[in-house]
Amino acid sequence: MHDYDDEPLQLIYDLLSEQQMKFYELVELMGEYRRMIEDAAETSTENAVRVARGLPGAKYHVGTEWIRQNWFKYNNEINRVFGPAE
Repeated sequence: MHDYDDEPLQLIYDLLSEQQMKFYELVELMGEYRRMIEDAAETSTENAVRVARGLPGAKYHVGTEWIRQNWFKYNNEINRVFGPAE
């Protein structure tokens, strides 16, 4: 594990970079969802419509929960570096 005491802001920067990457992943996922909806509209097959009705899927829920948890880590680190909010 990296010793962040040498660079107190490095973990904060790392956490923000991780957030940014996860948001990019969610943007890509929205593109996949858009294609699923288009497929359902074009084909109207039972399976395509069922998939469209199931959105957002598990990947989205897992991704958004990961982002939420990562903000907790970020807030803890901000408080460690700068002290708690008044």
